[in-house]
Amino acid sequence: MTDHKSPLARDLGFDRGMKVWFRDLPSAVRAALDPDRMEFDELAAPSQGIEGSLIFVEDRDTLAKELHAFHDLLAPAGFVWVAWQSGLDEESVREAARPCSLSPTDTAAIGDWTALKLSNRSGRDA
Repeated sequence: MTDHKSPLARDLGFDRGMKVWFRDLPSAVRAALDPDRMEFDELAAPSQGIEGSLIFVEDRDTLAKELHAFHDLLAPAGFVWVAWQSGLDEESVREAARPCSLSPTDTAAIGDWTALKLSNRSGRDA
């Protein structure tokens, strides 16, 4: 069977046809994810039932604002990858995720960015 996922999409856990939201996605990352090939239901803005998200942030205030604004919109088994280059560290992301009931589950390097995967605590067994 042929794998129709892009390597980056596969590595980050995105499946074909997922309802996704991306924030400030660098063009090289967009090309590597290949949203058209993946047939994502890509949202222009966060809305109920997000299955997967990838957000790029540069500071704690933006991170906290974004997580608080959309964490309740994640599907029960939904996830968000938070990516940063500088101005943040893994502990900062973990701290921002705690009040949102998001648990860290994985890490990755996305080009020059470091990323932490956060999953919906309430949906971990879903």
